[in-house]
Amino acid sequence: MGVGSHKTIAHLRDAERWWLGNWSGSEEVFPKHSAEESVEQFLDSWHEIGDQRNSVVESLDQESAQRVVVANPARIKIPVRVIESMIQLCCHGTHHRAQLVNMLRQSGVKAPEIDYIVWQRL
Repeated sequence: MGVGSHKTIAHLRDAERWWLGNWSGSEEVFPKHSAEESVEQFLDSWHEIGDQRNSVVESLDQESAQRVVVANPARIKIPVRVIESMIQLCCHGTHHRAQLVNMLRQSGVKAPEIDYIVWQRL
């Protein structure tokens, strides 16, 4: 299921980083994760990106949420409102979290709770 737990988790982190770039005007193609990194490096970058994302979300108002940015997932430039991209990021992340839970379950591991609201309340 999916492309493997490590690649799926890296994809989630890379998507957050990519959307941050889009929100600031970058039109780079979605990155392909290839570099090996330690768990510590990965977690550090995940937390840093999450903090940056949270800052962007907290700074939004009605006007900036409707601002159009350009997403370039695969050399096809797509105009999208910031608020729409945030919904996409959250919903698509749910898809991949479900993949990870299924991989864990198939491996006999009790999966953690993945509902977004649970993580927000922890």
